[in-house]
Amino acid sequence: MKIGVPGLGGPISTAGNLMFVATTQDNYLRAFDASNGRLLWEGRLPAGGHGLFGTKMGDYLVAYALPD
Repeated sequence: MKIGVPGLGGPISTAGNLMFVATTQDNYLRAFDASNGRLLWEGRLPAGGHGLFGTKMGDYLVAYALPD
């Protein structure tokens, strides 16, 4: 049974049925299909951002672009 890990914050949803989540302890931003929960994409982030998680903290601006 997959139970996940604690998270701080919440997901962001789009009108295109995507859910973006970056509130876990493993420094990843993930995109899910909101209709079935399937993982569509993940990208590693440079920091986790909260002392309670024991992850690397820092201030970063990360930008992504859709392929042409």
